[in-house]
Amino acid sequence: MLRKYLELLKEPSGFAQQMAQASQLGYQLFQALGLETLLGEANLKHLIVLPDGLLNRLPLEALVVDASGTYLLESYSTQYLPSLSLLQLGAEPPSSAGLRVCFEPKFSDGSRGLAPLIHGEAEISSLHQVKVFTESTASLAAFRSWAPQSQLLHLSTHAEASGGIPRIELADTTCYL
Repeated sequence: MLRKYLELLKEPSGFAQQMAQASQLGYQLFQALGLETLLGEANLKHLIVLPDGLLNRLPLEALVVDASGTYLLESYSTQYLPSLSLLQLGAEPPSSAGLRVCFEPKFSDGSRGLAPLIHGEAEISSLHQVKVFTESTASLAAFRSWAPQSQLLHLSTHAEASGGIPRIELADTTCYL
């Protein structure tokens, strides 16, 4: 069921053509993962998810939460973490022991054909004691210099992880992973 839903999500034209099936499958997955029970019992509006295995490929926001076709993203905000230690790190009071660095190229001028990023400042405002590189200062040279010594590294930029070679965009270049 999960693999079929992921295949439908991968091909937007196929998803549109099979909207009824995709919606039904999205709702069945929502139920199979136990989210209907969990979210029905709790008064939650923000989910923090630590996916494992194939679930790393599933955007939970694309799941359907009811028979009328409402998507999870319409009712919940979602945050993904690769490990519980990162959640604990964010809950700790700021420490002067570790450097926190943020790269936010913004692309305000639409450089390299990339859309401007307008929500980075809101993301960064929740971080304490952070060194921020914005616009042209969010370069590959700055990244190479500051990333190795950082306790926390936040990238507020464009990225691609599917449909080709994974990459992130810095102000002056594309970094292929």
